[in-house]
Amino acid sequence: MRACFVRACVPVVVASIALGACSDPEPEATSAPRPTRPRVERVSRFEQEAGLDQCGALLENLSPTSTPTFATLMRECAGLYAARDCRDALRETEFSRPRVHELCSAAYCEEIRGTRPSFCTRELPSDAEFLTQFGEFSEVVLQRDLRRVLGDDGAEEIAGLMGQLIRDQALR
Repeated sequence: MRACFVRACVPVVVASIALGACSDPEPEATSAPRPTRPRVERVSRFEQEAGLDQCGALLENLSPTSTPTFATLMRECAGLYAARDCRDALRETEFSRPRVHELCSAAYCEEIRGTRPSFCTRELPSDAEFLTQFGEFSEVVLQRDLRRVLGDDGAEEIAGLMGQLIRDQALR
């Protein structure tokens, strides 16, 4: 504290006022600004509803003898995901695990509250691990993404179904 505090502190009331008036100013924060993450582009509700219809058409025709490959399932159901980069990576003609892992992780993992799925916390997994981890990841992100078009119960149901369909691919 500076000397002005001693001169102004005779009466108790003045002392309490003088504490704030005569104390050294707080040093300004010199921390560097936090880097901002690029904003994740989300598709419109209309686009997501169209994606839900497309995926629904595929799922209506599922039977034990006509199970689609993972790549086909993802191309047809990528529209469920609201993050444009992730859904575009899933729709590519040539499925690429590294590309899907990179773009979907970047689009969603920072936003996941609580315990993050292993898809977000590990390096690129092997083929079988990828399916298991992506199934868990999809269930978490689709519950949130689909809530805006289906409500809580519908989002939970479809997210659970998609997560299980993806994980089942690992068993094949």
